[in-house]
Amino acid sequence: MNLRQTVISAVVLGLPFSACTTSDVPATTEPNNHGLVAEPVRYEALDTLELFRVSSMQPAADLLLVTEPSAGRVLAFDRSKQTFQVFGRAGQGPGELRSPRYVAANEDRVVVADAGNRSLISYAKATGEYIEGRPFPDPTLFSSFAISDGGTLFAPGGPDNASIEYLVDGDWKPLTADKNVASTVPIGFDLLLRTADELTLIKPDGTFNFYLPTGELIGTDSLPTNIREAAIQAVVSARGAPPGADQPLIKAASSSERGIVGMLVGRPEGILGFLRNEDGRFQEILLGQMTGAAREAIETAVGVAVSGDTLFVASPFGLHAFKLLPRGRNEEGSGVRWP
Repeated sequence: MNLRQTVISAVVLGLPFSACTTSDVPATTEPNNHGLVAEPVRYEALDTLELFRVSSMQPAADLLLVTEPSAGRVLAFDRSKQTFQVFGRAGQGPGELRSPRYVAANEDRVVVADAGNRSLISYAKATGEYIEGRPFPDPTLFSSFAISDGGTLFAPGGPDNASIEYLVDGDWKPLTADKNVASTVPIGFDLLLRTADELTLIKPDGTFNFYLPTGELIGTDSLPTNIREAAIQAVVSARGAPPGADQPLIKAASSSERGIVGMLVGRPEGILGFLRNEDGRFQEILLGQMTGAAREAIETAVGVAVSGDTLFVASPFGLHAFKLLPRGRNEEGSGVRWP
């Protein structure tokens, strides 16, 4: 395996999480209802939050983990307690960060891919205490990773960008090698999520591949036609041409108890993203009436998460909250509108 393939692999800190049995997920062509509308909602704790050049966000139970490369830290926002916790500080010593890019967490650990120190750095989730650092050549060349409760880290990789890889006894090994999911786009556009006891690999063309932690492919899915076309049209409007090999359709995604939430590329005036529910059905997320910082956050999103009926969006300069309301509420006189 060459260096470019190696840097997008993952490091094992423990044992893989236990496998589960899941039936194949049927491909979906249409959403199951009229969709959801995102309307800005105020979180008082977020009003005092100062962020600068956020690069990513990942949910972990009640926490939203936000990376700030310029500040050399990871900020954790507790959604239930409305409090903040800081992991790391700027520097080159043990537990210090120079340019944190991506973050993942399990029940015990928060693991940060630090491009500046070229390391994977682990902290105790409950206290923020530094645990260990492991060499990692260049975290900027992969787009995401996931961690099991046992401590295993997984990331997209492989010579054809079609596998998930991890480290076993010092050797880089593929967890998956399904040639049917090979991609011709450059490395760095795949999104890897941990969904319950599965791994979900989201490809740049909007297809989903579901794996057991053993590497067995157990199902596939894809964006519904209307959501896919909205994403393509957004790219055409912004760039004057349809998406090419350097343009994924989904720019951010995460998993939660409600399913998988994702944000589309470009600046769509109607459909912003989607929620793939636990039953495998899609709902489109539509743009509500918003201007200013809320609109800018939507257009420049680098991370997305959903908790209950609240959508959280991370932009380079802040963390924003939106209420998800059924589109039909407008017909009942709630005042919710959409394009």
